[in-house]
Amino acid sequence: MKTLQEIRDELKMIREYHFALSSAGNGAEILVPNEIARLMESFSRTVKDAPKPVQRAYRGLYERGCTQKALAAEWGVTEKYVQILNKRLLLFLQRQGQ
Repeated sequence: MKTLQEIRDELKMIREYHFALSSAGNGAEILVPNEIARLMESFSRTVKDAPKPVQRAYRGLYERGCTQKALAAEWGVTEKYVQILNKRLLLFLQRQGQ
């Protein structure tokens, strides 16, 4: 079983990839390392079984690359609530063997 820190590190790689992709602009080609492509596919597949708020947190924080503060403002909730959802996401991924 992976540690929470290992899962955090993998999520960070996913976030960085999505940030690079959105920053590249139109027409730019971004090469996705196989490791990151596998991680993105695996996490996306696993998160589909998570509760809806946890799915939304994953999409907002890691696929869209929002900060917890920005996501909280967008949703009209407290930053603490987004932190709680992020923690639930980490624990969910750990339980699922990610």
